[in-house]
Amino acid sequence: MLCIQCFSQLPVTGFIRQPGNPVEKIFYGRLNIQQAGSAFYFTKESVMQRMMVELKYRGNKNAGYYLGQLLGMQLADSDRFCFS
Repeated sequence: MLCIQCFSQLPVTGFIRQPGNPVEKIFYGRLNIQQAGSAFYFTKESVMQRMMVELKYRGNKNAGYYLGQLLGMQLADSDRFCFS
């Protein structure tokens, strides 16, 4: 879906593996959640914005599958979201 250059520009947050990350802090006192995270930062004019536009406004399902795979790999690499 992405060339190597564009893939290397994806702004990975590292929040999936980080307890108390900024995404979790957004929910503090608002919702009772166990963990939260974000795989990538979203900034204007970025590769991530172009991917989201493809998914949301152009109905590009391949972009959604690709982003889902990237998120899934990060989740599989972390033990924070394993619930029994």
